[in-house]
Amino acid sequence: MKTLLFLNPYAKGGRLFSTIYKHKKELEEILGDVEFFGSTKEKDIFNLKNNLKNGKYNRIISVGGDGTNNYILNNYIIPLNLEIPFCNLPIGTGSDFCRTLEVPRNVKEAAKWILKAEVVNCDLGLIEYKTNGDNKKSYFLNIASFGLSGKVASLVNKWHKRGKTSFLRATIITLLTYKPSFMKISNKEKILFEGKNYLVAFANGQIFGGGMKIAPMAKLNDGFLDLILVKSASFFSFIRGLILVFKGKHLNHPSVITSKGDYFEIYFEKDINFEMDGEDKTTSFGKVKILNKKIKLLLNKEKAPLI
Repeated sequence: MKTLLFLNPYAKGGRLFSTIYKHKKELEEILGDVEFFGSTKEKDIFNLKNNLKNGKYNRIISVGGDGTNNYILNNYIIPLNLEIPFCNLPIGTGSDFCRTLEVPRNVKEAAKWILKAEVVNCDLGLIEYKTNGDNKKSYFLNIASFGLSGKVASLVNKWHKRGKTSFLRATIITLLTYKPSFMKISNKEKILFEGKNYLVAFANGQIFGGGMKIAPMAKLNDGFLDLILVKSASFFSFIRGLILVFKGKHLNHPSVITSKGDYFEIYFEKDINFEMDGEDKTTSFGKVKILNKKIKLLLNKEKAPLI
């Protein structure tokens, strides 16, 4: 059985292959028989899907950031109904899901971590939304958020060169001109909030935006999404909250509203930016729900946020 290392062909400006290939021998020594994949050719993708369906691999390791996770999830794991364990080797701008799982950033140490990891059935988020008149749906592993954070993700994704401070810089730049949007959010029973807000996050994982611990109480297998909503506030009040969020100490901030649930609906007066695992889109309406124990993740049970 082989370990599939799925590389984002566009990561590091297309240089990821050469970067990770330097570690090929180390990865084989730790993980055993490995196969690299990062092609965009239709024939290669067709063959890979057949190999996945036929059980050629015993685990999939995403090599890249949160966007690579999202791509594999929506194009392979869910459409093919795969039940093989999944994990992420964090080589990306944010790699925030790996921060939640405490996966080492060093390639060799991350491979050792994966080797010792255990398989746990964890939750997935799902968004059903409309954009450009078309009905869409996307699954997310970590966090989906609307508003300021969606605008930030859109800006970061346009930058050719990205680094550790990209999300923080983009947040500050966006905040200088961003106008809070009017929105309404409800669950199955009632309206939870109606008014202007900076952002609302639906969290399966705990961290987004390059290290912001937006949902410190979120669990990966509890069957719920943690809702974190930041109401319209003054610029300086928001900055104070932004400082607190890196330590997960913002939940008592007067502009923050929290809730938990397995289903939410969100409405905006006009199309706004939103993001799923860092991948940005636009919409004016969305249904957000949790799918309990939908994916097999490799993780450290002692450190991962589990029930």
